[in-house]
Amino acid sequence: MSTSHYILTVKGVSFSYHHQNKTLSDLNFSVPKGEFWGIIGPNGSGKTTLLKIISGILKPSQGKVFFEDQDLNTLPRREIAKIISVVPQDTWVSFNFKVKEIVFMGRLPYITRWKGETLEDYHLAKETMEKTASLPLAEKNIFRLAGEKGRESF
Repeated sequence: MSTSHYILTVKGVSFSYHHQNKTLSDLNFSVPKGEFWGIIGPNGSGKTTLLKIISGILKPSQGKVFFEDQDLNTLPRREIAKIISVVPQDTWVSFNFKVKEIVFMGRLPYITRWKGETLEDYHLAKETMEKTASLPLAEKNIFRLAGEKGRESF
């Protein structure tokens, strides 16, 4: 069965930490292309676990996750990082990067050890900042945006 009109399909996904009670049990849903969805629920209900499974950080104990028609369980982490990214609620940064450097980190899955970054990588990062109206922040240090010095969450 083709899932091509869906951007994301979760089929029969179950997961438990360390053989405890299931955090997720037989979860099934599909997200049509062009739609935005949110995951809501009380603390401890499995929202973060689900995001970790969708992004390939955790593997489900049962079931599969598809991005379009690709089974994410069969893809290497680098390939998953090219199609899915997650920004956690609490992000800890221990170095005072510039905003443009943080944005450029999104290009890392495309950069190989031998080739290094290209002009196209820099162009795409700049284009992304233009599209999101964040280009004026490019030279600002991330700690300054967060409002305090030291190790920050933003």
